[in-house]
Amino acid sequence: MGPRSPVIAVVGTGAEFPCGLSPSTDAQHMEVRWFHGNHSGLVHYYRDSKDYLEQQRPEYHGRTELLRENITRGQVALRIHPIRPADEGDYRCLFVSSTYHNEARFHVEVTGSGSTPHIHVQTDDADGLKLTCTSMGWYPEPEVHWEDSLEQHLTPASETKTTDGDGLFEVQTSIMVDKSLSANVSCFIRNPVLSSQKGVCVSLAGSPFATSSLPTCRSTAGLWTFTLLFPPPPCTQLDATPACSDISIIPSGKPCLRHLYQVSHSVCVTLVMHVIVGG
Repeated sequence: MGPRSPVIAVVGTGAEFPCGLSPSTDAQHMEVRWFHGNHSGLVHYYRDSKDYLEQQRPEYHGRTELLRENITRGQVALRIHPIRPADEGDYRCLFVSSTYHNEARFHVEVTGSGSTPHIHVQTDDADGLKLTCTSMGWYPEPEVHWEDSLEQHLTPASETKTTDGDGLFEVQTSIMVDKSLSANVSCFIRNPVLSSQKGVCVSLAGSPFATSSLPTCRSTAGLWTFTLLFPPPPCTQLDATPACSDISIIPSGKPCLRHLYQVSHSVCVTLVMHVIVGG
């Protein structure tokens, strides 16, 4: 007898999958076998009070443990640590003896929420401002969207999703905005299994006098907020700041940081980093 509903396992953590006999029966001297997928997918094999792992699939080496504190009552659990995307799928637990054979089947659904989004800002020679939102470490494929001040979805200029060697998704999405705009723009990345999301909100001030009338980034758990001012005080104040062609905003967790950057020969920007909003 195993889990009746799919088991949610989070990438990078440990997960335990219970399996037992009903009615309760001493299973100390039974064989207990765990399979992922078909019969060739041996995950763990227990017999005569010992683990036999010579035939275990290579990807599970060093990652499994049979918890058998309650085996005299026919209750065991398989622990896998750390969980990987490839661990997702159907599992079977078998109890076998010379006079008995029983099995349970269940499904494992792997998921993981990635890093806090990172905003990259670039200017061009015209009046455009390119905001690029990136994040990594998601599973399964996350949902991505941009919002304006009215929480209306915005169409991205580009969007790519790639996987790394561990099968985790990395997201990169960009949007173009006008430098003279006074509003806020938010990038959200959502885990469809956990129904949780992380995001970043950038408030754009088209002039130094627009900050008082800027829309407020909505209070949402996991949302970081930033303010960009165009233009900042005169560029002569930037003598000690090396010129750069672009800037990156990465949440620092500090209450408030102000920096001046020269992003082109004629454009300067002031960044104001605020504390995280929500949790």
